[in-house]
Amino acid sequence: MAFDSKGNGYAIINTSNIAALGLYYGSPPWNSNTNFTRLISNGTLSYYFVSFMYDECGYLYGMGLSGGISKSNIPIKVPLASTPQ
Repeated sequence: MAFDSKGNGYAIINTSNIAALGLYYGSPPWNSNTNFTRLISNGTLSYYFVSFMYDECGYLYGMGLSGGISKSNIPIKVPLASTPQ
């Protein structure tokens, strides 16, 4: 699972239920009632991911089950809004 600067989580769901496989997104608060939205379904993934991480610029990386790393096309780490002092 990877988190962006706002605490949103990105996770791969790998289960025997093929209809549920995919990349999911969730937002805090984190508890048993947290809702997750599927961003990418299993049918659109070229291979399964086993872990996620992101770099200091906010790009999401997924490590493939069969090897290799994929990088997102856009950053997921959105800067926090500034507040006047």
